[in-house]
Amino acid sequence: MTMARLLLSHADALVGYKYCNGVNNNDPEEDVWIAHRWIAEQGIHTQHRVLPKRLAEPINRLIAVVSDLRRDHETSAAES
Repeated sequence: MTMARLLLSHADALVGYKYCNGVNNNDPEEDVWIAHRWIAEQGIHTQHRVLPKRLAEPINRLIAVVSDLRRDHETSAAES
């Protein structure tokens, strides 16, 4: 997590990872890795949520939106 934040302080990046070899990102809309396991004794497949796919998201866009909102608020306050 610290490395992801350090990277974001220098670049506008999305930081993620693949938690296990052989795992595919079957559903890009899903934010969490889903592990599938075959239990032979019971003859069933199980699945459980493992970890988030994204460690950090670009913050430059958020900062720009907040700056625009603040600027708009200050402009409207000055006009009043």
